[in-house]
Amino acid sequence: VFLPSPFPVENRPIYYWGVANLTHKTEQDTENSAGELQNVYPAIKYLLDKHPNSKGLIHTVSYSRTRAIQENVPSDRWVTPPTGADGRQIIEQFKTSPRPLVLLSPALERGIDLPYSSCEWLVIVKVSFPDLSDKQISRRLYGSRDGKRWYAWETARRIVQASGRGVRSVSDSCDCFILDKQFEVFCSEPFNWKLFSPWWREAIKRYKPE
Repeated sequence: VFLPSPFPVENRPIYYWGVANLTHKTEQDTENSAGELQNVYPAIKYLLDKHPNSKGLIHTVSYSRTRAIQENVPSDRWVTPPTGADGRQIIEQFKTSPRPLVLLSPALERGIDLPYSSCEWLVIVKVSFPDLSDKQISRRLYGSRDGKRWYAWETARRIVQASGRGVRSVSDSCDCFILDKQFEVFCSEPFNWKLFSPWWREAIKRYKPE
């Protein structure tokens, strides 16, 4: 049973803009320069330019992807907080800064509150699938009867958590952009699509750059 969202749908649009098919294999395709990730760079540059005066958050899902974006999309707006206490301090500095800074991080899909002007747009670069190199996750997926359902549910939960970091009250608003084509692949499975609540699904739109 899904409860309705108290937040107006127009305040929390989720734009699907599939610019790259990000899997381990496609990102490691050295014959194609940086692989599929190279298709992400112009999209992020576009979004930085589209939001020149507002703060944002970019979910990268990995430290290597964070570094690659920093190197290939130069900007004096980047803030990349480390983990731990130092990271929390930098995030607080980000929130109070008058500059239109942008958080670039692999680990802020949950546990961070960015209301109002502290985050007016955010990007999900890659769908955050649970890491199969983790033995516990692999055992849960392949060693239990409901492993595939759990894996899909955990993926959907991570997407919803990441998309909601910038909308924290009924009067708050934030635009979310999903760049990974794997989102569409994931949602093409009827079971997976139904894992998202109706209030979240109603916010999805296909994005067409101006």
